[in-house]
Amino acid sequence: MSLHRAGARPKTGFVAASLILSALTVTGAYAGQSTASAPAATAQNTPVHLAAGKAGRVLWNGDFERGGIPHGANGRSCGIGKADGGDSARDQYSSIEEMGNTACTNRVALSGARTRTRDSHRALKVTMGARQQRELAKSKFGWRPNASGSVNQWYGFSLYYDKNWNLMGGLRKEVSASDWIDPVGWRTQGKNGSLNFSGDMNLSNANGKAYKKFSTPHMILRRNTVRNNEHFYKDGKGLDKLDLGPIVTGRWMDFVCHIRWSTSAHNALRECWRDGKYMGAKRSRNAVDTEVHHLRVGVYQETSVRHARTLYADNVRIGTSYAAVDPSRVR
Repeated sequence: MSLHRAGARPKTGFVAASLILSALTVTGAYAGQSTASAPAATAQNTPVHLAAGKAGRVLWNGDFERGGIPHGANGRSCGIGKADGGDSARDQYSSIEEMGNTACTNRVALSGARTRTRDSHRALKVTMGARQQRELAKSKFGWRPNASGSVNQWYGFSLYYDKNWNLMGGLRKEVSASDWIDPVGWRTQGKNGSLNFSGDMNLSNANGKAYKKFSTPHMILRRNTVRNNEHFYKDGKGLDKLDLGPIVTGRWMDFVCHIRWSTSAHNALRECWRDGKYMGAKRSRNAVDTEVHHLRVGVYQETSVRHARTLYADNVRIGTSYAAVDPSRVR
């Protein structure tokens, strides 16, 4: 598969490679794995969601339109998920991960007050209380990476940082190396996260090499910090960050990421688009192990943040092509 150039658009008439789907039952979900290829690079200015066509399929829909908020797990019991009744087979997520919270001041809800597209009726709304750490919705869908990069998936989601992120010195002060925020993660259990979205003020890969600094926080796709601190990665690339552009408040940010999961550098790929613009690719190892991975969406933050912050997420999907998961697309 050819590597995209920054700013390139997928070619009109996108042709997917043959799909190889393997089934994996994880917490009641079907975990399809595909080998659908990414659209080829081209200099056309056609909007990416139109150029990609309607090829591909949705493997898992986490758009918050069905079911309710599942139970809170692995943290202080504060009744998360009880407001809309007990867990249901209709729930799109298996749990709300809550490790690190010390008080019951967080709020997690499905809200129609702010949604990404006109066909969306509900979005996930997470309000973190002061000095609290985590409210992450864990997908029922799961998959197992391998060393050959044959698990080939596309991820789409929209994120909205409310304007209360500008309090107490503003976004620049509170999204930094000391006051971090991870709104999306691809994780196994425990410390074994493979990849994270994070707010960052630089492109430091924590590998002793020179790096670029930002004047305002950027969204970053990076490898696992804990494993990097343990010298897990042997390729010298450290966190191997991919810059996805400035974080903004009061406006939806649309992301599509294509990941070929590999526990080696063989056939590994992660590439992303931000608001339809191609942001680049990395080809280093991206999976820490072959355990079952799940997508997690919400807020995971440093406990030094001293005021409430609200994040919305909408149109979350996993699929076999850009078009299948495009969060800006009306369906």
